[in-house]
Parts: sequence; structure tokens; C-alpha cells
Amino acid sequence: MALVVKVLALVVVMMAMRFGEVKAVYMQNVEKPRFARLVFHSASAVEAVFNGRKKVVFSINEKDVTARKTLPTYA
Repeated sequence: MALVVKVLALVVVMMAMRFGEVKAVYMQNVEKPRFARLVFHSASAVEAVFNGRKKVVFSINEKDVTARKTLPTYA
């Protein structure tokens, strides 16, 4: 659980510093999380992250993190 909190904090800080305020983060609550969902306050922050691409790769603590843009689905 402590590892998840550290990873979560790193992701939020890195994304907030580079692209603006993060509204919410949803991450698996397991020892080694495999995915997370970040929600930004504005669509312009999302566009700044992806810059017209479908997938981007970031490096956090020398580990590659792949991001994909998804659209909300409503039931």
C-alpha cells in the first residue's frame, strides 16, 4: 500500500508540474499497480499532454509510463 501512495504522489506531482492541476487520480489498490486514470481540470491540459498523439510515454523514476487518451463513457 505504501508503494501505491508513493507512485500516486509522484504521478500527481509530475503531471501537475508539467501540465496543470490534476482533478482526480484513480489507481489500482494493489502492491504493483498496472494502470491509473488521471482526470485534469481542463481539456487544454489533456491536449498539452498528448499534443495530437494517441499515446505518449513518460519516464518516472527511470521507469516508462505509457499514457493513452480515453473518452468518458456514460451508462
